[in-house]
Amino acid sequence: MKLFLVVLGVTAALAAPPLQYEPIVTDYHGQIGMPEAARIKAYEEAMDFDGSRIVGGSQASLGQFPFFGGLLINMRGGGQSVCGSTLISSNRVLTAAHCWRTRQFQGQSLTVVLASMRLFSGGTRITSNRVQMHGSYNMDTLINDIAVITIQNVGFNSKFNSII
Repeated sequence: MKLFLVVLGVTAALAAPPLQYEPIVTDYHGQIGMPEAARIKAYEEAMDFDGSRIVGGSQASLGQFPFFGGLLINMRGGGQSVCGSTLISSNRVLTAAHCWRTRQFQGQSLTVVLASMRLFSGGTRITSNRVQMHGSYNMDTLINDIAVITIQNVGFNSKFNSII
């Protein structure tokens, strides 16, 4: 009986399709961020915006997620990319390190967008270039893919507040 179970287990393992791994994207800005920035900007400029939807998302009201912020990243050498962020204190924002730097692109400055249903207009907009990436961030494997952005102090209100 034990031999039968072992043979059955080995047969099942050999018959199973191989695991499929989705490759990581190490060129975030070139493949995702910059094309998305252009798409979102064109969409925002073309739409009759009534303030009832988050672009590309589901219905939400302004202030429903007061800790989320958008990022508009101006790249060295030109171009603009987008990313997301989370407000963790009155002067710190958490994001992914790949939002600031990849092998192909390096941010020059960024704008944190708080309390807005649009990325390219409205809300509270804070510009910074003070980004501290994790000391062991690996651009090839995206290990330790985390960064903290220091911004000017913002007062909390019903539309934006820290997640902590």
